[in-house]
Amino acid sequence: MDYLKIYNQIIQKARAESRRKGADVYYEAHHIVPRCLGGDGNTKQWRSHPNIILLTAREHFICHRLLHNAYPDNPKLAQAFWIMCKLTNPKQHRHVPSSRTVEQAKLAMATSKRGGEGYWKGRVVSEERRLSISKALTGRKQPREVVERRAAANKGKKRDPLIVKQMVQARKLRGVYEKMSRKVQDVRTGVVYPTVLSCMKALNIGSSVFYSNIKNNNLKYLN
Repeated sequence: MDYLKIYNQIIQKARAESRRKGADVYYEAHHIVPRCLGGDGNTKQWRSHPNIILLTAREHFICHRLLHNAYPDNPKLAQAFWIMCKLTNPKQHRHVPSSRTVEQAKLAMATSKRGGEGYWKGRVVSEERRLSISKALTGRKQPREVVERRAAANKGKKRDPLIVKQMVQARKLRGVYEKMSRKVQDVRTGVVYPTVLSCMKALNIGSSVFYSNIKNNNLKYLN
């Protein structure tokens, strides 16, 4: 199937109709040439920019699916296809895809992330930005119902042995196990614990609280 031919036919049809947004009609702005393929423009420029076109909700969804099918190795287009399936907005009348299409988009999204570089790799973050992120996250806790729902969803599940092996290797490279086997002293009471794990069990705390106490000098490692 010539996906780009069908894509261009949809674009030409929309362009021929000289569409405009209004109270009685619903359109979504779309980049004709996606940004990841060199296109430019902002969706707010739908009135004048040559690379922005107005599509119906169904046309918009079909176009993103066609772009993914035409360029299956492009991770950005795979992610855009998945977002079109997942994203909801009470102000928008999004097209509702079939379960089969959602499955295709989800698999495309998972494949696009596999072996990828990730969002932060190679990015230079200023110290001011780091402090801003740290301040925003410090002390923030997830709602109890979210924690309970996640625990219930994961109960009884077993991790893939390959993933477990990869996690172990990653922890070895970071020296996690060496750190966990170090002696720890409670500065407040003077009690010495033989390992990090025994300290966390005795104080009934998790790893995040433990490292917070290390940072605040309430606990310290012993040589």
